[in-house]
Amino acid sequence: MLNPLVPNAEDLSSGVFLSSEVIGQLKFFWLIFAVLGVEDTPKTNHRAWKVMFGIYIVFTLAGVYFMISALFLAEQIQWKTFVQGLILFALGGGGIGISLRRRP
Repeated sequence: MLNPLVPNAEDLSSGVFLSSEVIGQLKFFWLIFAVLGVEDTPKTNHRAWKVMFGIYIVFTLAGVYFMISALFLAEQIQWKTFVQGLILFALGGGGIGISLRRRP
């Protein structure tokens, strides 16, 4: 979506920095944020909180699975998989912690 916002060489050589197509893309881009701002209600915030909380739980569980798999279910310890699991666990656990502190 942002790729067309780069002026092409022909426009730059003629002295025009942004074509009408690019300006239209910019307006559409910012219009999306304006519409999202209209939908900023307590109900939508709570729904978004529930969705993100679920995603954080999935990350945490996936991290635990990868860490257990890397340490105990493989013939040799898989350190890269363990570190990836640890990162997922930290991301999910941190998200859960922050979500529970700021529950809407």
